[in-house]
Amino acid sequence: YAVLERTDDPAEITQASGQELKVYYTRKNFAVSYDSNGGSYVAGATVPYGTQYQLTTAAPTRAGYTFDGWYYDSAFTQPVVDRQLDTTQGKDLTIYAKFDANHYHVTYDANGGEFPAGTVTGSAVRNTEGLRNNEDSIVSQEMVFDQTAAVTSDKPARGGYKFAGWAKDPVASTVVYKSGANYKNISETGTDITLYAVYTAN
Repeated sequence: YAVLERTDDPAEITQASGQELKVYYTRKNFAVSYDSNGGSYVAGATVPYGTQYQLTTAAPTRAGYTFDGWYYDSAFTQPVVDRQLDTTQGKDLTIYAKFDANHYHVTYDANGGEFPAGTVTGSAVRNTEGLRNNEDSIVSQEMVFDQTAAVTSDKPARGGYKFAGWAKDPVASTVVYKSGANYKNISETGTDITLYAVYTAN
């Protein structure tokens, strides 16, 4: 006697006493999907219930961010440990990619001028912290990708010229970034970048 409970349409079977009855099941498959959270596409997989399945070794990429693992939930509270996926939940699964915003440095090159001696202004770091060179012509500032931050208000001086602002090109004549103004993603990739002082002749 047996009742087949794992079918969509349960069936009851009665056999004569002493007769052996074998029941076979077809293991159900579940879909594993990867939510790259704004990153590059990662192909999903079909996984049989209860089997050992390891997540893909392909890490998604996202400009300005560093991949920080896969999670069972979009709030990133339940990490997938050792890439070993729990396939006993009996349902399709979506795995979520976590990314951390890159920290990068913006280096300000006085471009033939010098930064004045004195106290630090804004969030620029002076040579007393080791990020400004011996000629007092470079200042460096840390920023975070996708967060707004002010360009240094320190203004370099150059004989016969007036400081106008900053640009990514050392020979630029047009200001792209104004001293002390707020900007987001000066580095479009979240990697270190140099801004050069732009001057106008007196």
